[in-house]
This record gives sequence, structure tokens and C-alpha cells, in this order.
Amino acid sequence: MSADDSSSYLDRFKTVQPKVQTDEQLEVVASNKDVGSTNKDVGSEEVVISEDSIIREAVQNSDSKITIWSPLTAAMLQYFRRKTPMFSMSSRGREIIESALEKKYPELSKRIKDEMQKGN
Repeated sequence: MSADDSSSYLDRFKTVQPKVQTDEQLEVVASNKDVGSTNKDVGSEEVVISEDSIIREAVQNSDSKITIWSPLTAAMLQYFRRKTPMFSMSSRGREIIESALEKKYPELSKRIKDEMQKGN
């Protein structure tokens, strides 16, 4: 394989890097499903990704775990685990995070739940 073959082979695996959005921008996008995200890849080609496709992909990948770094959260959950019999740090952490996300992004939460229902 020549150097030219190698670079064209690697070009097939370039990924689109999403634009970083603030919480306010995410709230606006979540409230309007017709709005798409515009991203630029390494080759400066503009790619528009619809909110519906992003939600579908997020739901398809929702069986993965998340990791957060928060000494305060870890200490509080460790405290409850030691103090409360049968306390599950994972279950309680999930309840708290889901509740906070649903409160902060109610429209997005509804759309994701609707998409999850379609899959069942």
C-alpha cells in the first residue's frame, strides 16, 4: 500500500466534530425539532444533522454507562451507602441525574422518552 493509498483509506474514517453548544442553545434546539445542527468536518464540508436523527442515535446508544467526576457527589453517595442498609449508589445517582435533566430540559426529555417508546 503506498502513502497515497494509506491517506485515502484513512480519509474514510474522518469524523464530524459537533459544535459545542451552551445550555441555552441546547434548550432552544430541544424545543424546536425542526432545527438542525450544523457541523464542519476536517475537509470544511458543511454537514447538517437533524435533531430527530441525533435523538434516534442517542436512544440507540443509551444502554451505555456514564462516568462523572464529582468528589462532592461521590462523598455524599458514599455517606448514604455506609449509613443506609441496602442503599444503591448507582440507583440513587440515576434517580437524581434523571430528575435534574428532566427538570432542566423537559421538552428534550419528552422527545427522548417518546423515541424510547417507539423502540419497545
